[in-house]
Amino acid sequence: MAGRVTIYDVAIVGGGQAGLAAAVACQKFNLSYIVLEANDSPGGSWPYFYESLTLFSPAAFCALPGFRFPGWPLRFPHRDEMVSYLGQYVSYFGINLVTNHRVRRVDHYDGVYRLAVEGQKDLCARALISATGTFGSPSRPPLVGFEEFSGRLLHSAEYMNASTHVGESVAVVGAGNSAMQIAAELSDVASVSLFSREAPVFIRSKYLGLPVHFWFKYLPLDRLGLRGARNIRRPAIVDDGRYRSILQTGRVRWSRLPSVSDGVHLDSLKHDRHSLPDSVILATGFRPDTDWLNNLGVLSESGLPVHRSGIAQAVDTVVWVGLPGMRTRSSSMLRGVGADADFVVENLSNRLRDPTAGR
Repeated sequence: MAGRVTIYDVAIVGGGQAGLAAAVACQKFNLSYIVLEANDSPGGSWPYFYESLTLFSPAAFCALPGFRFPGWPLRFPHRDEMVSYLGQYVSYFGINLVTNHRVRRVDHYDGVYRLAVEGQKDLCARALISATGTFGSPSRPPLVGFEEFSGRLLHSAEYMNASTHVGESVAVVGAGNSAMQIAAELSDVASVSLFSREAPVFIRSKYLGLPVHFWFKYLPLDRLGLRGARNIRRPAIVDDGRYRSILQTGRVRWSRLPSVSDGVHLDSLKHDRHSLPDSVILATGFRPDTDWLNNLGVLSESGLPVHRSGIAQAVDTVVWVGLPGMRTRSSSMLRGVGADADFVVENLSNRLRDPTAGR
């Protein structure tokens, strides 16, 4: 007789900050679960960001529920510290996480989700949490005139450090935190221009001596309504004055990209408006990684999640954690994923215990 298949209450796809927060929420609500991480260690995208990445929020606002971030709370941690913290988080809570489990497809039969895992046995669960984040799907604008470009073209997801760009002219496309941080790092060894359709917007890293993240969390700024969160279109660069100075002194030159509907034109990225750059780095953001959900009817025609506060509109046993603007302005941030995880897991818990219950 074949062995019985384990059916978990919840399968959590993604072992980064959102997936780990969801796992601890499942423990809180006494749901059996498994976290499936595609890579060979927990931490999701963090080990694969550029090496010099410094978080844009102080350590006090980088902690997940139930486990403080070590060290001085007002310092700004680096990438490798975040990777280490997430590994410690898994150990501290004894999270049931398996690595090298990349989910390729999910099917739904008779109230059970069957997850097809690359190179592994299928897994089954009664509910599904998508916590894969956005790093797996870099957003690349349409590129015009790049067919003859002989330089290097890469997305910020592929950028690791400045060592391969020494002496180059580099065009960085974007106006967010990552674009500015990469441009600043490159300016030590290369001639750098920053291109975006709107001028970079800066917000001070501190107000009245306290981190800006303090005010967002403890005043109602994070909770000013989902519509407000979704309507954030222009990224703001958290700055202690250094990045603004880099632009003002010309160490990094900013140029406005033409507002054209067909994408980014290579000719608009000319260095000093005369010659093409040696390298172009697209710091143009990411899209939710959703291809593996295609069979469930929970995505729009463009492949984006269709949800209300993280709960799929088509079937309420599929939820998300970590989407930008999912419930608040901080839904995709470390300081916001814990509350969102509690919210969606409590909904799942109620639904699994009483399938007739409303949302």
